[in-house]
Amino acid sequence: MLPLEYQLKYNEQESSLDESEDSTPSRSQQKVRAIILEPTRELATQVQKQVEKFTSLKSCLLYGGGESKNHQYGLIRKIKPELLVCTPGRLIDVIDSYDLDLSEVNYFVLDEGDRMLDMGFQDDIVTIQDKITNDNIRSMIFSATVPPFIQNIAKECMENPVMVDLVGDDSNQLPDTIRNKAIISSDFDNKLAHIQRFV
Repeated sequence: MLPLEYQLKYNEQESSLDESEDSTPSRSQQKVRAIILEPTRELATQVQKQVEKFTSLKSCLLYGGGESKNHQYGLIRKIKPELLVCTPGRLIDVIDSYDLDLSEVNYFVLDEGDRMLDMGFQDDIVTIQDKITNDNIRSMIFSATVPPFIQNIAKECMENPVMVDLVGDDSNQLPDTIRNKAIISSDFDNKLAHIQRFV
């Protein structure tokens, strides 16, 4: 979250300098500059709470099954967010219904990529990527596993994609620096003593 905020704020400062050098008036209406896509409304809501807690970014939450798309689009018009945190279906719905301008989206974050695949969002992801018209977009996919679909999206939609693997091919799927230990405790006092020892 914080690296994204830094990039948006840093680029905003650069844009302001460029605009003042070109004597071009600054934009009167803020446009969406980043999208975080989540597979479920629960995850989208969690991420939105973290955005509000840890950043100064103006953001809007979009998901189906709650507030109407009309109400959510009204929030977009009122807040003029830099960041949208959303589920795929509702984002497509708002784009199609209100011609949401994504021309200045610089960052596209696909979170829980493997869950997106499991839930059948492949076509929606491709549709959203097609609607983002900025050629200089930076896309990021975060995924517990990297199935062929995720690899194909990276190859087809990203220029020189880089994969950062935090666990490798080990079937344990844990970094070497993490060890699991189990401590069997018979009563509450004993359990409390063990917890205090580790905390």
